[in-house]
Amino acid sequence: SPPQALGYAIMACMAMDVVHVLERARNDLRTMSIKFIGKRASEHPRRFISVTLHFDLTGRIDAHVVDRAIELSRVKYCSVWNSLNPDIAFTATHRIHE
Repeated sequence: SPPQALGYAIMACMAMDVVHVLERARNDLRTMSIKFIGKRASEHPRRFISVTLHFDLTGRIDAHVVDRAIELSRVKYCSVWNSLNPDIAFTATHRIHE
């Protein structure tokens, strides 16, 4: 569905940004996966009212760099996210496996 495609686009856009920042900071990222959870309005238009992303990363990675990479993507780099209505609640979490 189109809302699912939007969810995938947000994940892909932010994933590319996070990988880029982690690599520039010389972190040893080996794998990353992202889970998207979106809550939609009950009335039409059934737009997203909140988005939660959970990043699962493997490697020798500084947690502070991950936090900063996600924040940079959200506020500056991710054109998909920044094309959406700014009142959508956004939450991101991450877990690092070594």
